[in-house]
Amino acid sequence: MNTLDQSYSILPFHHQTGDNIFEKRLDAKEKASANRRSLEALFAAVEEEFDLRDSAVDTAIKTLRTGREIQKLATIRNFGELLELQKSRQEAIDRVLPVIQESLALEPSNLDIHCEAAVVFKNLIKDKKYSQLCSGLSENLLGYILQNIDTQKENVTAAAWLESLVEIADSVPVSAVTDLIVPLAVSQGEPTRRVQRRVISARLIEKLCAIIPPEFVRKDLVPCAQMLCQDPSAAVRTTIAQRLHTIAQCLNNSSECVSLILPCMIELCKDEDPGVREAILNTVAVCLPYFTKESKKSVVVPLLRKCAEQALILRDVSLTVVARQLGPWLESLKDVLSNAELKWFLETYCRIVEFSSMSTANLGAARTGTLSTALNTSCRRMCAYNFPCFAMVYGKDHFNDRLLPILERFCKDNDDEVRSTIASGFHEIVQLRSETEQQALLGPFVELMCSGTAEVVQHLTGNLHKTLSALYKGVKSNGNNSKDSNGNQSLNCDQKYSSLFQSISSARMGPVTRVQLDRILIGCNRLIRGTGSWRSHEAYLLNLAVVRHLVPVKDLELSFVPMLQQEVLIARALPCRVAAAQSLLLIMRQLPMKKNRDAIIKFFTETIGKHESCHRRRLLLDIVPIILEHFSREFFLQNFLTAVLRLSEDRVSNIRLQLCRTLSKIKAYLVYPNDDEELSSLEKVVRELLTSEQNDNMRQLIQQFACELSRAETDPKLNRANRTKLIEEKKLWTEVEPEAEPDEENKKEEKEELREIAPRRNSLRRSATGANLVDKPPMSPQGASLAAAITAAHSPPSAWRTSRPDRPKVAIVRPQPQVTVTQRSPSPMPFAMSSNKLPSIPNASDERKSKLPLSTARYRSNSIQPTSSSSSASTTNSPRTSIAESSLKKYRTKSSAPLPSIRTARNASSDMSTSMPSSSSLRRSATCMDTFSDSMTRSTSSGLSSNYSSTSKGIRRPYGLMKVQSTSAVERKPSHMSIRVTSMS
Repeated sequence: MNTLDQSYSILPFHHQTGDNIFEKRLDAKEKASANRRSLEALFAAVEEEFDLRDSAVDTAIKTLRTGREIQKLATIRNFGELLELQKSRQEAIDRVLPVIQESLALEPSNLDIHCEAAVVFKNLIKDKKYSQLCSGLSENLLGYILQNIDTQKENVTAAAWLESLVEIADSVPVSAVTDLIVPLAVSQGEPTRRVQRRVISARLIEKLCAIIPPEFVRKDLVPCAQMLCQDPSAAVRTTIAQRLHTIAQCLNNSSECVSLILPCMIELCKDEDPGVREAILNTVAVCLPYFTKESKKSVVVPLLRKCAEQALILRDVSLTVVARQLGPWLESLKDVLSNAELKWFLETYCRIVEFSSMSTANLGAARTGTLSTALNTSCRRMCAYNFPCFAMVYGKDHFNDRLLPILERFCKDNDDEVRSTIASGFHEIVQLRSETEQQALLGPFVELMCSGTAEVVQHLTGNLHKTLSALYKGVKSNGNNSKDSNGNQSLNCDQKYSSLFQSISSARMGPVTRVQLDRILIGCNRLIRGTGSWRSHEAYLLNLAVVRHLVPVKDLELSFVPMLQQEVLIARALPCRVAAAQSLLLIMRQLPMKKNRDAIIKFFTETIGKHESCHRRRLLLDIVPIILEHFSREFFLQNFLTAVLRLSEDRVSNIRLQLCRTLSKIKAYLVYPNDDEELSSLEKVVRELLTSEQNDNMRQLIQQFACELSRAETDPKLNRANRTKLIEEKKLWTEVEPEAEPDEENKKEEKEELREIAPRRNSLRRSATGANLVDKPPMSPQGASLAAAITAAHSPPSAWRTSRPDRPKVAIVRPQPQVTVTQRSPSPMPFAMSSNKLPSIPNASDERKSKLPLSTARYRSNSIQPTSSSSSASTTNSPRTSIAESSLKKYRTKSSAPLPSIRTARNASSDMSTSMPSSSSLRRSATCMDTFSDSMTRSTSSGLSSNYSSTSKGIRRPYGLMKVQSTSAVERKPSHMSIRVTSMS
């Protein structure tokens, strides 16, 4: 049993092995047959080599008749190449074109072949080259196209040929258009045709109106258009509604447009389909100029009012069209509108704005149905687009109460497109407003700048030069142009303007001064730089040059010049750095003071020309064309040529190459032989570069630029443009900078200050350190006359003493070791000088001596009262006085002159000390001055003794900064010395 079972188990295995062998044999036979077929194909291909002897035309005909589909498509696509061959050109037209038509007729449903042929025929007709090579080609192809349109029953293939006919209509002779295409367009618009053909017929009408004469339009196309306006298909009505304005433009006759086109518009405006109403409302705005005034007033205006009211009720897509076309309607109809109709336009505009600004929740509660947020946003965009038009029409009466709130709302809108739209037309809004209304636009202006969106800022800065001219006319000029309302100096760092932006953008805080507008502009630089749009930053920096005509010179120096210098150094994009340099140069041209111009010139030649960064050094070469364009040749040669040629020694090769490229531009502005020395310096630079350069590629480029320099022509004579620049520069730079005169407001403020100070002339005085307050004794007439005489007798002030206008000023004093003077002399004396130790003054080196110059002796006491014994006192104290004067010679400054009356004044003051009561002592600061010219004297005490007190030695104050307020002229003292004069009781 086991053997039998094993035999039975082995049989299937042998059977399975036989099947595998049979399958392998079949696979081998199939492979052999496949190889045989491939060999047969190869032999057939070898036999087809004999077809290469046939011409290209014969090969194309054979392929179109017997080839596969892809071969036919390739042959049709390459038909233009057959026409380019001179031998087969006419043969291709006579033999290949009919075969192509046969292939199209045999395969009417093959969309690929028909579309390929339509495209090839269209390109051959539109390309004038083939028309010149083959005369009559356009007519033959046009006949084939019309034939295919008539014979094709398939909608898609027929549409392909009709589309080609629409595109070639303007490339066909007018006679062929009027004879062949016009009848076809009219026939395709019949109601029995398919919808797609009627739509293409409407498109053909638009194309033909621009080609054929108006009489053919009036005779053939207008009846077809009227028929299409009554078509049952909304797609056909929409298509013809979008193209009625072309018929009106072609007719160009008001009476014919009213009789032929206006009835169609009225009918389409009443259409039930919103797409049709949307299309016709857009067309009405274009057709309005072709209607008569009577028809506008009696027909068009009531029609538009009805359509707008219907759109506001339905709130469908037609509302967006009404919002978009409300401005063009108003612009075209404002001559025929009554006051009531004008009011209706403004009310409708405000209603659309209010509707588009409502929230979705409010809309859902107010009405049934659905209204997407996109409709609201689209309406706001359209209203923002029309805002300049309404500002122009209603600006005189309704801008502040109706339109300004809408403008502020648009500037704060969440949609970037709304802000971009209002920013692109902001310069128009500003220019339309009066000077008093332009101040109210500063808030929206800053709000747009603070939006941070690159597109908004780019639209706003594109016309910044127009906006600034109007804004500066509207601002209220401040009295002191370089100071703000608090008297602080104008800031030039853009980091200090955020508070001002916050206050104005939250506004409205009242009239904005010119200084505040300067701060806004400088702060805008930081905002635009932060957007990352270098094109916007470049436009801002270029347009900022207009401020040189709007801002005083002093403000330009304090605010805009430092900011532009900073941008030249730190701006990332090269166009921004060049733009900042250009604006800085143009501002420099307006500066009348030479020292200010020299500072900017030094900035370019030293700071930029010797900068560590090669990109900054190259900027000096980039501004050379700008300088040559806006400045005279003499100015450039005197101030910039040396610094430019110095770059030939730069360690960066690209800068040296850029210099070589710039030399030819410089040479074009030079005049021979006046500038022979400069021409020699240019050639010398090139020779030195060729001599020192080791790199072969660099030498080749330098040699190329040297050839350009040699071929460049100099200016044959002094041209008129250069003479004009010289005259302008002489006029600008010879005028003395006018001092800023205070305006009426500042004058009033000064008068009020004087009124407040006058009653306090003899009132309390406070020292710089908060000393005790005492009453100042009144000055007698004799004392006043004596003080005036002493003041007139002293020598002229030293170089460091400068008189300033009697205006409140702030001085920052750094106190040094204080010198306390207790001598009754009008000028400070050394510590060792007392009544008992006068002879020992030269040897008293152990005491600390005063370094104050003798010119302070002109400060006298206001309490001096001459007595009858003054002459005797003068005689008695003469030896003592001479010793004191001899000891004080070494304390005088070089610029101080001798005081002839010092002895008399000293004697007078010593006599007056005995007549004054001790209770009238006065403690006074050295920096506290009187506000009147007759009181420019130093207060003294009547209770001073002749010798020093032991408590007055070695007084020192803490070191630090101290802010001192003065109501009179601030006398400048040497920076190393600070004096405090006290009176000791």
